[in-house]
Amino acid sequence: MWSHRPRMLLQQSWNKGHQPGQTDHRIFLTNYTGGGVQGDLITSPFFVTEIPFQVNGSTEDFNDDYDESCPYTGSTSPDVVYQFDSPGGTYDFSLCESGYDTKIYIYDNSMTNIACNDDACSNSAGDQYRSLLENVSLDAGTYFVIVDGYGGDNGDYELLIDYTGSRSYSYNYDPADKKSLAEPVAVYRERGSGFISFSSELLPGSNELQNPGAENVLPHDRDVVTHYSIFRSREPENSVEEYSLINTVPSEDAPPYTDFQVENERQYYYSVSALDDQYGESDRSAVASAVPLAANALPYMTDLENDDGGFIAGDITQWDWGTPEYGPEEAFSGENVWGTNLDGSYQDNSEELLYNIFNIPESSLPMFFRFP
Repeated sequence: MWSHRPRMLLQQSWNKGHQPGQTDHRIFLTNYTGGGVQGDLITSPFFVTEIPFQVNGSTEDFNDDYDESCPYTGSTSPDVVYQFDSPGGTYDFSLCESGYDTKIYIYDNSMTNIACNDDACSNSAGDQYRSLLENVSLDAGTYFVIVDGYGGDNGDYELLIDYTGSRSYSYNYDPADKKSLAEPVAVYRERGSGFISFSSELLPGSNELQNPGAENVLPHDRDVVTHYSIFRSREPENSVEEYSLINTVPSEDAPPYTDFQVENERQYYYSVSALDDQYGESDRSAVASAVPLAANALPYMTDLENDDGGFIAGDITQWDWGTPEYGPEEAFSGENVWGTNLDGSYQDNSEELLYNIFNIPESSLPMFFRFP
């Protein structure tokens, strides 16, 4: 068990001798090059030292450096950073036993948010709005776990990281207790090519507007949805309100949505809600289910670095394989490409053929070919 408060960092190192078997036992203490207070930024994080990992700390005295929407935005809460050098595996990340309204999310080494949760669980005292990420599959690599809060909340937290299936949690199930983004300020019904506001004054005893001006009519193509929340469950008997929030995506990026945190040949159930900063959150959608299957072996793949990929050109041709000296500044990846005259322009009125032959295995599933 660890306890974390803000502190400055020192780095210690042993200076080995210059001859085999010789060791200089001097110890050097130097300021940590990441700078700042440990735990405040990804450049100076606390470290996950083992699995299971359990630590108690407080977000007080830290800064508000990061935020993610899952689905609530605009947090001003201070946050604390933990670096997790994962050997690869499937983990749970829990803030369930914390003392305030928390939020947790994970960045990969490129600072891409790969998982986020606000209100999945409650603590042992029954206090709701604690955060939990379950069944998060990580490849080997470096990740940053951010302990954050809802709104401007901060306080004492307990971060627990363990292998999935090792522990049980208390979940938030009651939809009446769910936080709302905002109370709806307008209600609309469809009429012709637009939507009529029910928030305007209506004729007594009817659904007709007294003064249906242009400001009361919204066109069909007006996009009032800003985000979609994706919920998932592995239990068919669960109601949609019991599903776990796995991500929130901007409306311009959806659909489609790809769920990578799954196990093959296991049924998953999904539901979606629409979010808007002004009108709040919609009801959950109808449930859709899917069973992920293992991918077939790729029939063909090459990056053209070690060889020409087996492509075939005519006996007299401008096609050539190698590093381009003219035209594109660089290859899509690596250094080598197939191109017409790697050292200059191709001839006018050219008609050149370059092709490849490979076998496509039999499959009942669709196959997609991708050419960068």
